[in-house]
Amino acid sequence: MCNIVTKMQLLEIAYMLRPVDVAVIRTYKSIPIIEENLVRGTEIKVPFWLAKVLEEEGIVEIREPAQKESDVRKVKFLQMQQRNLPIKIDEFFYIKISRWLRDLERHGKNQADVGVLTLAEKVRRDLHDLYRMRLNKLVMAIMLGHTHSIERNLSNEERLIVSILGRSIREWTKHLGVEV
Repeated sequence: MCNIVTKMQLLEIAYMLRPVDVAVIRTYKSIPIIEENLVRGTEIKVPFWLAKVLEEEGIVEIREPAQKESDVRKVKFLQMQQRNLPIKIDEFFYIKISRWLRDLERHGKNQADVGVLTLAEKVRRDLHDLYRMRLNKLVMAIMLGHTHSIERNLSNEERLIVSILGRSIREWTKHLGVEV
């Protein structure tokens, strides 16, 4: 059985393999992986990992909206408004935000930019608040046995947590002899 870290790594791999739209900004010969010529002015779908490599080479531009501070703040605000259930978030929400936050912090440190580092800290605090709110809702849903009603609103990581926590709680209550 895989441990939670391995499962989280698998989610990261799924994120990197997902197809994204890219705009070709420089014509480039055929790439064996996609078996297609890259013609300036066209848009195609490629795996995210390949899009990042091609973007770094100045060949494509990823057409996925960049993460912003307001993304976390907006989800946090909406989640605060919804008392009982977790609101719907992107299936890769935490992965996207965590990657963006690491890039932001790296940039802030490399450039010695206090403003960027302060922004990163604000985002980290908002993400922490959001995670705590949502985790409380997940645990309550597990305890009440209502996980099916919330699953469509969860990120992949949260679904994994619900599965692991739910199984652990069921095993513990069975061991105690108090299962319902």
